[in-house]
Amino acid sequence: MYDRGKVKRLMEQEKKEYFKFCPFCGADLAQRAFHFCPFCGQKLILSEVGNEPENQQVTAESRPVETVEDIVRYYDEFIREKRQLGLPEEQIRIEAGELVQTLKRRLNIHITTVAKKKFSPAVNEHPAQDSEFENYSLILKACSRRESLARRLEKRLLRSYFAIQLALDRIPGIIIYKARVDTMPALIKAFKAEKAAITVVGGQLEVNCSAAEMIPDFRELSPFLQELMQAAPANLWLGDSFYLVVEAIHKAFQCRGALAVSDQALYFVYRQTAAGPVCWTVISYYRVAATSRSRNESPAALTVRYRDTDELDAMLFDSYGDLDRLYPVLEKAINAGGYRWFIKRSCGNCGDVAREEVDTAYAGEGCLVCGKRLERRLIDKKQ
Repeated sequence: MYDRGKVKRLMEQEKKEYFKFCPFCGADLAQRAFHFCPFCGQKLILSEVGNEPENQQVTAESRPVETVEDIVRYYDEFIREKRQLGLPEEQIRIEAGELVQTLKRRLNIHITTVAKKKFSPAVNEHPAQDSEFENYSLILKACSRRESLARRLEKRLLRSYFAIQLALDRIPGIIIYKARVDTMPALIKAFKAEKAAITVVGGQLEVNCSAAEMIPDFRELSPFLQELMQAAPANLWLGDSFYLVVEAIHKAFQCRGALAVSDQALYFVYRQTAAGPVCWTVISYYRVAATSRSRNESPAALTVRYRDTDELDAMLFDSYGDLDRLYPVLEKAINAGGYRWFIKRSCGNCGDVAREEVDTAYAGEGCLVCGKRLERRLIDKKQ
């Protein structure tokens, strides 16, 4: 005969509930059947860490938020759940707005934490010769036409207008993460049409982007330059290889700041007032028509002329030496190709292979020779 009482106790002992999110580190437990958190090692059986009501809601503070997509997903879930409860729309909108603000603060904390981690290899190392990438990420550094850019991206991305606006509010930030190369030509055209400053990273996107590690000879810069560079958002440096930083004055802004030359753009970081927030402007090389320098006037000046407008940008220098050091480095970076990526398309059926600039790359899915589906890879034209 079975001891019915013992069987019942064993059944109750084995009937365990599990957390959806780790209460210790906030990790998303997708499988929802862990005895221990795979990220921090803590026990996750509810009966062993304290009682929790069966239908208890996970608070916004405990939700893991790593990307804007997480915010959008939680927002949609929140709206759906509240409507199922029959709450008034006005109350739902108010509570949903508070939830979004809380989650955005969580996202800020996550990005600050991730940016401090150290990865290898460093982002400013160029990939080996003939390296090819199956996917790419895109970082938006600056854009003065966000509204029209959001409208363009809404047509290209599988995201809502709300999600795109959230992403653009976080400039500089990662807008495209590890997407297929097939999507690249159309998206690049959309960003360029709105004169956006962008950086493309092929393959794995590293986040080791502190100014001290990204800028060559950083410790040899003046305290003024070091402080400005470190105070700027970490994502501003993400993806570029920086060559030189000097002190300069933006003629139009009448502000002194740090002028940095990278492989993809010319950065000017400054403060409008001594105690004000850090601001920046980014001149992507694809927009530059010509540069010139003036050494016969005081102060020495660098002038940048744009392709798509009659406007000019002028930088003034206290020292002719700083201008003489910067100018050849800038010219070399521009001539090497401010937009450095090519797309290689190949057909596994007929063997047709082509290499094209991103701006003019063929965007169709089928091979131009046999019509079969194409494969695309991203390559660096400077290799």
